[in-house]
Amino acid sequence: MRSNSNKALLFSFVFFGLSAHIFAQTSESLLSFSSFPDDLNLSCNDDMPSEIEYPIVALDTIGTSCNGIQVLNYLDVTVQGDCPNTYVVKRTWSAEICGETISALQSFTFSDFTPPVIIRPIDGAHLCETDLVNIYPAAQDDCQFLVSLNFDQADSNPCDGIILRTYEITASDNCGNTTFETRSIYIHDQVPPTFSSVPPSLTLSCADAVILESATYDCETGMTYIEDGEVSYPNCSGSLVQTQTYSLTDACGATVNASRVITVEDDIPPILNVPEDISLSCPAVPVLELATAYDECTDEDLSVIEVIDTLVSNCGLMTLVRTFSATDACGNTASGLQTITVADTTAPVFSFFPGDLELDCADEMPSDEALGYATATDECSDALITLNEVITNGNCPSSYIRERIFTAEDGCGNVVSASQLITVTDITAPQILLSADTVFAECGGNLVNDPPEILNDCSEFTVTSSISYLPEGTCLGQAISTFTYVATDACGNSSTAAKTVVITDNIAPVFTSFPADTLLSCDVEITLELPEFEDDCSSASMSETLSEAPGDCPGERNVTRTFTISDPCGNTDIRIQSIAFIDTTPPTFAIVPPDFLEVYWLDGDTIPSPVTEIIDACDPNAVLTMVESSSVDESEGANLAQTITRTYLATDGCQNETTLTSTIVYYPQIIQGCTDSDACNYNPDANLDNGCFYNDIFGLCNGDNTLQGAIDATVATAAAGGSNVLIVPAGSFNPVTISASIVLQADPGVFIDATGHLNGISITGPSVTVEGISILGDGNTVSGIEILSGADNATVRNCDISGMALANPVNGSPLSYGVLCYQNNSNGTPVSGTLIEGNTFHDISGAAISLSTNGATGTQISGNTFSNITPVYFEGEFISIGIQAASTTDLSVFNNSFHMVIGATSVLLSNTIDIYDNTYSSVSALHIETTTDNAAFSSLAYWARAEVNIPGNTNVLKVYFANLDGEIANPGAFTFANDGTEVIDSNGETYVQDCHGVWDGSGILTACGCDIFDEDADGVCPDDEVDGCTDVTACNYDPLATEEDNSCIEDPVGFDCNGVLTPNEFCGTGTFWNAESGECEVITLGPACYFDTNANGSVDSSDLLTLLSAYGLICE
Repeated sequence: MRSNSNKALLFSFVFFGLSAHIFAQTSESLLSFSSFPDDLNLSCNDDMPSEIEYPIVALDTIGTSCNGIQVLNYLDVTVQGDCPNTYVVKRTWSAEICGETISALQSFTFSDFTPPVIIRPIDGAHLCETDLVNIYPAAQDDCQFLVSLNFDQADSNPCDGIILRTYEITASDNCGNTTFETRSIYIHDQVPPTFSSVPPSLTLSCADAVILESATYDCETGMTYIEDGEVSYPNCSGSLVQTQTYSLTDACGATVNASRVITVEDDIPPILNVPEDISLSCPAVPVLELATAYDECTDEDLSVIEVIDTLVSNCGLMTLVRTFSATDACGNTASGLQTITVADTTAPVFSFFPGDLELDCADEMPSDEALGYATATDECSDALITLNEVITNGNCPSSYIRERIFTAEDGCGNVVSASQLITVTDITAPQILLSADTVFAECGGNLVNDPPEILNDCSEFTVTSSISYLPEGTCLGQAISTFTYVATDACGNSSTAAKTVVITDNIAPVFTSFPADTLLSCDVEITLELPEFEDDCSSASMSETLSEAPGDCPGERNVTRTFTISDPCGNTDIRIQSIAFIDTTPPTFAIVPPDFLEVYWLDGDTIPSPVTEIIDACDPNAVLTMVESSSVDESEGANLAQTITRTYLATDGCQNETTLTSTIVYYPQIIQGCTDSDACNYNPDANLDNGCFYNDIFGLCNGDNTLQGAIDATVATAAAGGSNVLIVPAGSFNPVTISASIVLQADPGVFIDATGHLNGISITGPSVTVEGISILGDGNTVSGIEILSGADNATVRNCDISGMALANPVNGSPLSYGVLCYQNNSNGTPVSGTLIEGNTFHDISGAAISLSTNGATGTQISGNTFSNITPVYFEGEFISIGIQAASTTDLSVFNNSFHMVIGATSVLLSNTIDIYDNTYSSVSALHIETTTDNAAFSSLAYWARAEVNIPGNTNVLKVYFANLDGEIANPGAFTFANDGTEVIDSNGETYVQDCHGVWDGSGILTACGCDIFDEDADGVCPDDEVDGCTDVTACNYDPLATEEDNSCIEDPVGFDCNGVLTPNEFCGTGTFWNAESGECEVITLGPACYFDTNANGSVDSSDLLTLLSAYGLICE
């Protein structure tokens, strides 16, 4: 709503005077208006007519006449209308002459008949979903600041990502004017649009046709489709590139791009005709034919490039490779090869070859030189001869054939081979050499222990022997034996020899097997095993005896078996077997417990009971004991497996033991959770600890002990339906940002240390309460608390805010702030509903509270204490402000205390300001206001510095001034005198003048305080004067006194203000006070040392002071 200059006329009085000299009779005069201006009906946004229509006065002088001056005056009185911003200016015209007066009333009625205008949204507009300002309805009225806006909406989806919203909007002002409209808009989401199809890129041959196609998309609503393209031509005939580009943009500016490329190219290689390959034997010469090439796309013959490579083989012959290639204008190439080969295919011929040879195995093998080497020749190249040998075994080991294979190879790999055979055979029998023809041996001895020596030169041999026995003597076992030997070699050659052996029998039979001594369990039946025996010379017989004795413990016994064997010659042998039947078998388990068993709760299994029954074949009273232990594996992935270890011990009467260990792993039901009862997420049912959290100092589970973390956690809790109250314990915390509704209640001793930071608390969300926190800043801190756009209904209560001293880096202002409210978004939304109460602001540079331009509406500041707001140098002077407000609406300031502030409150261009019931001390200016509206201000106010060059109000100072009686001046139009040294009110009286002579007329009135009322010019306003003694040397000096009342009392000479003697002052010059005698004595010099006045044996500082006190005395 626009600001109208006539608003300054509200509750104001303007007088106009017009006089004319009339010569008329002095009696029976009668005045009347012969012509009177009509009443006018105007719109509330019209200005008061600038041209005044004056009435015409008629003078009736019949019967009387007088000489006088006719005076025509008018007085305007403004009366509020029936609704806001409507009013009636009632102009009373009066005419007077010779004591006769007439009057009449002219009315100017300012009414509001114009309904509001719906300015948003624009019907049919396509908007992005983030453009909330233009999406939601808005209205404005030429006369009313506030407009009642109601609307209903209906949404539909014409296509994906777009909402068609139809509003039915009703806008009403406070005067009953109403506008109703229906408007529809399209709301686009931020997801980029998509093409439903894009023609594919193509690669065509030069013979194919090029067809251009368009992209398609499903939703055309609000879309901008652009199709473009370009054609480029490569440097060869028959090829081109056609590029098509497609662009689709929605109302959010989101764009999707696509393109296709159609490539027309000559990709067909030329046709190349190459001669066929040729193979020749040297010395034939090949005939070379030419290759030809043709291009189908250009229909022309092409030149052929020929490259010849000659490859020479190891044998000196060659292969000729002809490489042909042809390339068309587009770079397509065809290539081919012709291979011409000249070869050598004839093998070498042996010119000499050694003959075959036969040898006996005993003969010496001749050397290679003696056997001879083959030679060979070749027509084309040298022949290389290699020798390899192959040994082929014959029918027996000493017979074989040695084959010498000669191979002749020429340089081209042609080969011829031939063999020389050397045959070796074995036809000689072995030779047998006996040690003697007759030998003597013991029966049972080794009859062939003296074998013959066999001689054989060629191969291995075998010896066979046979024995013949001839009985002799008196017992079986004695004999004469003949050994016959036959030696045969591997090739079947053999020889024979015989030897006689005389045998005697003096050796007893021998046991070939004998039962071992045995330890048997007592429960085993005796199984008697008989030994086996033999006699190398004759037959033998065996006899057995058996005996038994008891053992060491019940069930044990010892059995002895004695065996005797004899041969016919009386030779014998005796052996004994011992069998001990003992109890060495430990008890056994009737049911053997498992070595390892896994039991799963999930399968319904249970832990088996321990085994209780054992079996012992020898001791029915065997004892079973069991020890059980268990442990739980809490390692990762072990699933809390419980390992139960049972150790069983079974013992019989002979101390035989059986120990079994049975391991049972039980996998119980897994319940994950915190198992620490002190944790805030403790789960009493959990048996697997998956992590525990503990309350931080804010009582938040798993909190990080930071105030910011606690705020974020509380905001999240509130968003989930929980409490938004955060109790802050005592302590010092870093600055924080609050973005959502929360109540911050501090215990005593809570500090936010904003030193080194721009702000202590930043509030960006609605309905935030900050209570009981001390905020301390420094030279790096702009504001203790900043309240930004969107942080409506914020409350700052019972806080202590101090120390801010950094000039505002945003606008360059030297001010720092305790609390700063300002709008920081693009649409200019002010902060509304702020409550600042019960706080203490002190030691802040510049301003305690600032409601910056368009930064606040509906603000209450009450019950706060402002002290020691440090002045900062600004535009040529030092200023400090308790509360600063610019372009604000609906501000209430009451019950606050201001101390040591240059300006308590300062209001600029604001509406509906209510300031009352505040207290002030050591304040230069109680209130400064430049405004377009009346502000209730009940306190005494003198005058202070004020900016006067306000846009739209150039050289007009609208500020409240109070006189000595505390009456607030009517807010009329104060203008400056021509010389710029005083302010004149609407009655032409000088209301404020330049008291210091420093005003240069530039439009800035310096802060003179209350000097125009301060008669003694001591800078203290009359109401603030304190009478008393101002002499600091007086006994009754009053440091609070500002006005000397001649009541000062001096102390008597020699005594202080309390009547206590002051010796140095009492005794006078040249004397000193003797505390022992209680008298003043004349200063004398000691005899021992002229300068040792106190006779302490040295000249010290005390002596110096004494000498100085005697300075100037006349010596007698």
